[in-house]
Amino acid sequence: MKVSRATWKLKHYLVAVGVFLGLLAALVYGLSDSPGQTFMVMGSLVSVVAGVVLVFFGPVLVHELGHFLAGKALGYNFYGMRLANLELSNLSTGLRFRLISKMGGAAGAVLMAPSSLDRVLVRHRLFIFAGPAASGVLAYLSYLLLIRSGGVFGAYPESGPMALNMAYQWVTIISGVFAIASLLLVFPIKGNHASDGRQLYLSFRKPAQYKLDLALRIVGCAWTYGARAGSWNTEAIDYLLENAQDPVMAARAHLIAYYQALDLGDLKRADSYISNAARIVDSVPEPDPVLFREVCLEAAYSAAYLSKDAVAAREFLVKSGATEADVYSTRDRVEGAILFAEGNEIEARRAVERAEIKLLAMFSKPLQANIVLELDLIRRVIENPQPLTSTTTTVG
Repeated sequence: MKVSRATWKLKHYLVAVGVFLGLLAALVYGLSDSPGQTFMVMGSLVSVVAGVVLVFFGPVLVHELGHFLAGKALGYNFYGMRLANLELSNLSTGLRFRLISKMGGAAGAVLMAPSSLDRVLVRHRLFIFAGPAASGVLAYLSYLLLIRSGGVFGAYPESGPMALNMAYQWVTIISGVFAIASLLLVFPIKGNHASDGRQLYLSFRKPAQYKLDLALRIVGCAWTYGARAGSWNTEAIDYLLENAQDPVMAARAHLIAYYQALDLGDLKRADSYISNAARIVDSVPEPDPVLFREVCLEAAYSAAYLSKDAVAAREFLVKSGATEADVYSTRDRVEGAILFAEGNEIEARRAVERAEIKLLAMFSKPLQANIVLELDLIRRVIENPQPLTSTTTTVG
């Protein structure tokens, strides 16, 4: 399992906890009559802390495991799981475990995506419902254990294993509330845009739009977590291209299709897709600025690299608003392609070098598949493919 640099932050926290426990053990030892008493006191303290953690985070873990197990049974791809500030990501380069600074509005989350669109709405509803169902089962089992141990729900335990009975009560309460609340919170409130109830509500209220969102999720997760563009789910991409009515989603669908065609070496289709994406974003009065910038840059790259149209490429580059001060490699990659199309090979090579330096500065080990794709696109600039004559990229 590969461990990212962010894991060092977690190691620092663990070291701090270890130092704290060591100092606490020294203090207890100084106040104790014997080493045996020290071990008993420290054991009790550690047990209490561990018990509190298990009581409050155990139900969250069970809830997310319900989603995970259902997803695996339904053929979903696993991309990551978060419990409080601890995050596990399944990247193309391996598993990454790290401590994140923000929880993202929920105590836990599991990120999975369908592997196909076959009966995807039914499968996804089952996937969503599995989390609250797991919480409900845990609440019921902890209640049965409470009764079997002689405890009474809602009463302070006066006999028997008091700590255990209190733990059973708290697990019952937390799991029960978690199961009910996650299903009843169907309307968007701050920090609750992706609750289980909201997802189920949308899947029934707007099934066509929700299926589009799931298709976008299939590709988006693969993109974010490192699957090479050529291996993205073609079924999902075709569905987005055919059914996306919203201009922003349609433009994003064509951009996705452009990356896949470019990675597969289908240059004519790539040029056609990015031309359509540019036309769509240009027709939107207030387009998403990030999407607009990316589409314009890739349209400039396509015009220069594929069509050898340096003039149109330069217009797209200006339109994107990207400057030489950008820390990302895309702008320099595009500049290199334009310079090469203009016949300025020396400056084109310098732009390519700048782009590669920026990319490697952000990713010291560019092993993630789509980082390798960007590296390929940078190095392709100084190649000389035959210009496309069947399609012409134009500025809207």
